[in-house]
Amino acid sequence: GPRVVLDLAEKAGVPPGVKVYLNNLFTTPSLLDEMTLRGYGSCGMIRQAQLHNVPFTAPQTFNKTPTGAEFLVEAEKLIIRWNDNNAVSVVLNMEREFTKTEAKRWNRQKRTMDKVRWPKDYSP
Repeated sequence: GPRVVLDLAEKAGVPPGVKVYLNNLFTTPSLLDEMTLRGYGSCGMIRQAQLHNVPFTAPQTFNKTPTGAEFLVEAEKLIIRWNDNNAVSVVLNMEREFTKTEAKRWNRQKRTMDKVRWPKDYSP
């Protein structure tokens, strides 16, 4: 998967500084690390199976949380997960610094808006 993206960017002569949006079939943390080294900004949805070394809440527990939102900044990557109908995860390396803010998320159980910690400019 990741090799396809890197080979395509290399053969197409994509210059550093370009932002690449990825399909979840190709998105892996190691691909974003390599894209960072090559100077590309990258963003893509990521499958749960690719998050095996990320210290997020277990999927079974996370899916039961009413507001369900968490994020992690790890080695120039921002990994965001929120609970829609299922857990949705996105990973990106397009920013160098991420500031935290609060976002409002609907709590189905309480039927109210709850505040959750969230990276600024990436509110769900």
